[in-house]
Amino acid sequence: MYTNTRFGELLKVLPKNTFKRCVEQHRSDKHNKGFDSWGQLISLMYAQLSGCRSLRELEVSYNSHSAHHYHLGCGPIKRSTLSDANRQRDAGVFESFCQQLMGRAHRRVRNEIKDLLYLLDSTPICLRGRGYEWTQARSMSRIPGLKIHLLYPPTSSCPVTLGSRHRPRTILSMDAM
Repeated sequence: MYTNTRFGELLKVLPKNTFKRCVEQHRSDKHNKGFDSWGQLISLMYAQLSGCRSLRELEVSYNSHSAHHYHLGCGPIKRSTLSDANRQRDAGVFESFCQQLMGRAHRRVRNEIKDLLYLLDSTPICLRGRGYEWTQARSMSRIPGLKIHLLYPPTSSCPVTLGSRHRPRTILSMDAM
């Protein structure tokens, strides 16, 4: 006997017809070869909620629950297919769907979410040459050096830091650049 999972219960509140209209509007499934926008949404939501840190981890974890794929409206995923979809599929379909869902939310919830949303920029700084030999010996990544992570509010080009009580403070003004 099949019992619905918590993830399945969470997905029940998503209006699938609204998502289909967003897909048709953006034509995001035009060159779909078996992995549609709904499957991508489901797999990315699963990755977020389960705390997967890589596509490989997502593939193994998600595919281990194969009995539930049919009821979620999608099938097993492959790492390369998901990677291609993330790179090639327009994110506008997910943005439109999110805006549709936000339009249904209470006004107070919409205002609170605006305060919580930040964009994360992860920029590598390559350090090579004389004096930076330590980066070659200790590097576990493709780019030897440092990686800087900056938070941006969506309406600004100035990075911020979250201070006390998660209130943003500007850490760099445009004049200082």
